[in-house]
Amino acid sequence: MPIIQVGTQQINFPNTGRDAIWSGTVIQFAEAVSQILLSLSAPNDIPPRVQTLSSDINTLLPLDGCSFANTGVRGFLFQYNIYRTNGVIIITESGTVEAVQNGGVWTLQHEFTGQSQPNGFPYHSFEMQADQLVLNTTALTGAYDINNSTISFYAKTQLVSN
Repeated sequence: MPIIQVGTQQINFPNTGRDAIWSGTVIQFAEAVSQILLSLSAPNDIPPRVQTLSSDINTLLPLDGCSFANTGVRGFLFQYNIYRTNGVIIITESGTVEAVQNGGVWTLQHEFTGQSQPNGFPYHSFEMQADQLVLNTTALTGAYDINNSTISFYAKTQLVSN
């Protein structure tokens, strides 16, 4: 009996007894659909979400749901958009964080499009704290707008394969 995985659910697909002549084709179809569905979403992927940035200065702010256990995740591609404002200054940023881990040690590559600080450094940076992706932000001057400052994001993972 072939085991077909859809998302995180495994299905024992029947193929015993009096198989109809077309049953092999049905099994092939179900296995092909399973592979396509698995390519769309892996068990540790992070679906799209929005998190409010309720503080102007964030140091090691855990991003909701962005915990990547190194026993199951080899790497991930994190895509995000940030909007921060104090009512006068508006900072927008779109970017990616690509990460890979080897032996529990994470290496990150951060690329973005958007404004930089006058010194050329980004307003936002990312790092790993154990298996948790965290965000650091640089302060904007003036009264920070906690109601409209957000990060929206999602992540695709690559599973450990060894």
